[in-house]
Amino acid sequence: MKARRSVRMGGKPRLLGGKLAAVRLPIRTRRLILRAPVTSDVESVYRALRDETMGRFVSGRPRPYTRVHATDFVSGARRKMRRGEMLNLIGVDARTGELSVAVGLYNLNWKDRHGEIGYWVPRRLWGQGLATEAVIAVCAEVFRHTNVHRIEATVEVDNEASARVLTKAGFVKEGTRRHAHLHGTSWTDADLYALLNEGSLAPSGTVLGNRSGRNRVLKVKKVVAGVRTSPP
Repeated sequence: MKARRSVRMGGKPRLLGGKLAAVRLPIRTRRLILRAPVTSDVESVYRALRDETMGRFVSGRPRPYTRVHATDFVSGARRKMRRGEMLNLIGVDARTGELSVAVGLYNLNWKDRHGEIGYWVPRRLWGQGLATEAVIAVCAEVFRHTNVHRIEATVEVDNEASARVLTKAGFVKEGTRRHAHLHGTSWTDADLYALLNEGSLAPSGTVLGNRSGRNRVLKVKKVVAGVRTSPP
């Protein structure tokens, strides 16, 4: 039987199944609270993803994007998280509760200990570093609480903003996948990035990778059962 863990925050249940149950949610960073999606997120998800400019870079996004799609996104994310199939989080502004980012870990391969990360930010919030903040936090918690060793990401070659998110988070470009995505009748190449759990746990947080002899250390605050805590 898969392990399940439920913690209540603000009256909303939070469930994670399988090996992902060890990940402590919600995750709190300097500006964000990263949590499981809830029904009240549907309208915010719809408003963000109906934007064709932003949605062009969201893999698998239906066109046109409707409220039904947003509802399916929320319910499907919660169902898959209960099964331990993926981690699909909504990041809200820690002060206002406004949807600020979405980040997911999927295509998990527990045998080879790797997964793939994806993210998006509503267009009005581009350029503020929110995706980088969310990606670093999620990778830190996954590396800390599971045996995942490698996290990958693919970015279309013309999506320079998304590539910057990954490099700032410590990911290393490993190559280019030719004709990785099909848009209508046109193929697009995509660059492959990866982050390895090469570091170790430090008193101040989780070490992410080891590039040029320098470790990237992230301090991540956690909220468990409604009580905010910090690493010792």
